[in-house]
Amino acid sequence: MTLRVKSSPCVGLCSTTYGDLICRGCFRNLDEVLYWRQKSPQEQVQYYQRLSAQSRNILMPYWTIHDSADFLDKMLSDSKIFVPPSYPPCAYFSLVQLIQSGINPMTHYACYITWNTQPMPITQLARLVSQFLYVANENIL
Repeated sequence: MTLRVKSSPCVGLCSTTYGDLICRGCFRNLDEVLYWRQKSPQEQVQYYQRLSAQSRNILMPYWTIHDSADFLDKMLSDSKIFVPPSYPPCAYFSLVQLIQSGINPMTHYACYITWNTQPMPITQLARLVSQFLYVANENIL
């Protein structure tokens, strides 16, 4: 599965249509989902800064990324991530995007990632990431 470069961080798993105040796919709040295109570049960058910090917090205990610049270049050349035009990408946020899109980063980028814990199925890690980010963003509403 290859993701195209696009104008929003949507990964096609929007749960706001079912009444969630935080999307379980991209972790934007309802306002960010509904009015993304009307958001200023600064507001969009604030979203990326928030999600990048949260992504680092949840994934760092599990994974170490080696050569993050090379890793991001490879992901960009593979067109597997969405990168905002005015914000430098975060390697951990990019991993979250892959996981949320159903792509196992260990399959494609194992040379850049080392487990810091006992390896677990990617579906289990995806649930942990999703729960953490959903709660973290729900708490800032």
